[in-house]
Amino acid sequence: MVNNPTSRTFSPLPGLGVAVVIAIISTVFSFGHAALDPLVLSMLISIILGNLLGPYENFRPGILLVQRIFIPLGIILYGTQMDVRPLQTYGIDRVLHILLMVLVGLLTIVWIGRKLGISRKICLLVSAGTAICGASAIMVLSPVIKAEREDTSISLLSITVVGLSGVILYPLMQEIASLPKELYALFCGSTLNQLGQVKAAASFIGRDVVDMALPVKFLRISTLLPIAVAYSLIAGREDKKIYIPWFIVGSIVVAVLANIVPGLHAHREAIAPYVAFPFSIAIAGIGLFVDIESIIDVGPKPLLAAFLGWIVLIALFILGVRFIR
Repeated sequence: MVNNPTSRTFSPLPGLGVAVVIAIISTVFSFGHAALDPLVLSMLISIILGNLLGPYENFRPGILLVQRIFIPLGIILYGTQMDVRPLQTYGIDRVLHILLMVLVGLLTIVWIGRKLGISRKICLLVSAGTAICGASAIMVLSPVIKAEREDTSISLLSITVVGLSGVILYPLMQEIASLPKELYALFCGSTLNQLGQVKAAASFIGRDVVDMALPVKFLRISTLLPIAVAYSLIAGREDKKIYIPWFIVGSIVVAVLANIVPGLHAHREAIAPYVAFPFSIAIAGIGLFVDIESIIDVGPKPLLAAFLGWIVLIALFILGVRFIR
């Protein structure tokens, strides 16, 4: 039999093309509202499409290529979003409070998840998504701990439901409690899991509240790379070897450059949509081969862990506000 070299050359194109189209659609829709995260939209569209079409094997070569290229690319570019300027915005006591919330939140949510009988990898992803920065944290950490496609999808769905609940409930709570602007901004930035959700909830009061909430959120985001190194050490210990992925090292280098090169931080917000796009492509590829029945089989426990973790963050926030003036 004579092999057709042309078919081999173009075999990745169907899967790659579908993933890119889904990412473009998700990105366009995400411009409609700050709470619409392109990563979550890509995941939902791709899971629905993949389950309607079935496991279409012609997509597989392209999807494997997507995962090899766009996940590392997205992680490296994510280094541009690491911002140390919040350290200068708040006092050291408030900075330590927020960092402690992240650390205690991570450990507590993992503990809650394990008590509920959830797999260790889903616990690690849900805890990072809740305590740090939502979908982006899950996408960065999934390859670090070698998570399965279903682990990533279940974790994303869980933290998204929780975050959207916050976007709805926080403005209602503000109407009832009439919190000072500074306190409401701090509350949004330190307890909501995704940047878009922080913007959506804070914008209910005004642009000035958004501007006060974002530095708090960026401070939480800045913990992602150290946590990624810690997660890689955990994964390495299980494999009996210490391995820090090259793309994590690359992201740290980019983060350092973004903070020390004059003028680069001014373009951080303009770069943000381009950082999310590789992740949107990658997660579209993951979603196309996720069996929705496998998500249903896991049940509501990851969602319960995410909700309980959210409550833990709120409790830690209240304790910090009470003791730090």
